[in-house]
Amino acid sequence: MYFPNHSLVERAFLFFQWDYIIINLVIITHGAYIFQYASGVRARSADSFQRYMMKVVALVVILGPGAGLAFVMGRTKPRH
Repeated sequence: MYFPNHSLVERAFLFFQWDYIIINLVIITHGAYIFQYASGVRARSADSFQRYMMKVVALVVILGPGAGLAFVMGRTKPRH
């Protein structure tokens, strides 16, 4: 009979959860960077930054990191 090692399975699930959390945090941090430095305009108000970050966080939480990244990358200006 095969008895799986439950501690190994639990560690793998914990790893996947941490991986997902880290991906979400990286997307949110990338959104803050894009808004402040790479979107073309450097001087922005705190209110507009707060509204933008609330949008990014809401997209990441509700639709996932892919939607958040698409929204963030849509804010960048292409360099010619």
